Amino acid sequence: MDFSNYDIAILMSTYNAEKYLSEQIESIIKQDTASWRLYIRDDGSTDKTCEIISRYAQNNERIIFINENSRQNLGVTRSFLWLLKNVSADFYMFCDQDDYWLSTKVRETLQEMLAQQYEDIPVLVHSDLEVVDANLELIASSFFERQGLPKNTVLTNLVVQNNVTGCTVMVNQKLKQSVAIVSDKVIIHDWWLALIATCLGKVVFVDKPLIKYRQHGNNVIGSSTVFSKFFSGYVQQIRDNLVALNEQNAEFKNIFESRLNDSQEKVLTVGSKFMKQSSISRYFSVKHAGIYKIGKVRNLLFYCLLLILPKYRGGNDD
Repeated sequence: MDFSNYDIAILMSTYNAEKYLSEQIESIIKQDTASWRLYIRDDGSTDKTCEIISRYAQNNERIIFINENSRQNLGVTRSFLWLLKNVSADFYMFCDQDDYWLSTKVRETLQEMLAQQYEDIPVLVHSDLEVVDANLELIASSFFERQGLPKNTVLTNLVVQNNVTGCTVMVNQKLKQSVAIVSDKVIIHDWWLALIATCLGKVVFVDKPLIKYRQHGNNVIGSSTVFSKFFSGYVQQIRDNLVALNEQNAEFKNIFESRLNDSQEKVLTVGSKFMKQSSISRYFSVKHAGIYKIGKVRNLLFYCLLLILPKYRGGNDD
């Protein structure tokens, strides 16, 4: 198949990325299709990141340092969504600064996107990942198996658990157009895009790894086990995380309410308020709505937290 007629924008946000950045860019240059451009936005780096970006941009016309003269710090979510808003292409991919793309990633993701033939609705394509260490040595052949994540995306799970990893994502023009508002309530860009595609369009999973997902001390998110994630913080932090989920779901419902069906609206209503309820009320409202986390242990812990965490009394109860 000839991909030369399609314009693919690869969007990368960097921050103090000097250690692994060159290796990541080289993996993109080695893609087996040439129908891409790499747009890099630096988010206020203080190391040699910008020197590395400038060098690549000067030597390769497909690499664009989009904010070389204005490097305001926006944070990772706003930086990626700024790129999505300000770059024009047929399809958009998101790229972390420290991973390593397999040479077929762009081609195979695009093939799956084109196979959907849904130009009139938001479509998101994502894939599995290999988990590797700082030296790209294999830790796990499947991120999804390691994390026990679902390969299908459903709203009753997505309101409390994200299974879409941004560095594997491609979105179409319709999905970009749906991201009209960049809210402070968005936890992370890939989760927000997954909510849009799940409710208003389609999410497609490529059941094979297309990148090496590097694990090291400075990862934005990283890949840890179920137990280490659950017990990595205090009760207050756990409650704050659940409140943030409520706020993201509430914001999504407010923005897209006119385009939601009744079932979606009911799930999002519960997903936006449960931490403001008493423990018993929240337990039964979440259970009645069918909201859950994948994995018996993870889901049991989630429901236990609903029963033991104190009611959130901040914000607006409307």
